Amino acid sequence: MELMNLLKPIMGKRRKKQIEDALASYDELKLSEAHSDYSRDRVERAWKLIQDGERLIDVSKRLNMKYQFVRDLNTGRTWTEVTGL
Repeated sequence: MELMNLLKPIMGKRRKKQIEDALASYDELKLSEAHSDYSRDRVERAWKLIQDGERLIDVSKRLNMKYQFVRDLNTGRTWTEVTGL
């Protein structure tokens, strides 16, 4: 996003229009969900279990999620719109 905004002034009319269209359609929440292996509902269930004190490895096994994903969820590296971190 930042790069597009930086390059926009030096681009031609056609490219400026493409950049404006891309920026207008950008939605960070949709993007994170589209690139996730897990649904928002599943992520919210995992987050609830983590908040209730369940061990990360147990959350991972219980919901059949990758341990690394559950760890990243716990540390706020992913799905920050769910965790608020």
